[in-house]
Amino acid sequence: MNDTTRADLERLQIQVGRIIGDLKAALDGPLSVMASGEAWTGTRADGFGTSLDIHKSVLQKGADAIVADIAAAVSAAPAEEPPA
Repeated sequence: MNDTTRADLERLQIQVGRIIGDLKAALDGPLSVMASGEAWTGTRADGFGTSLDIHKSVLQKGADAIVADIAAAVSAAPAEEPPA
């Protein structure tokens, strides 16, 4: 039995909303350094940069999926009745 309430899900939604931007931007710094050529250059560096870019895309899609899943759970949760 799941005892998670709509209020619990709404709190989770708020908490995730506060940090999801940081998660989605987590690879921006390393990608910027790689693109500038300050860290490493050459064919292997280019391949690593491409791989890092792919990982960023996967990370961002995962973050978007988390937000969407939580929003769907909040929408599907029954509204809570005030205590009588």
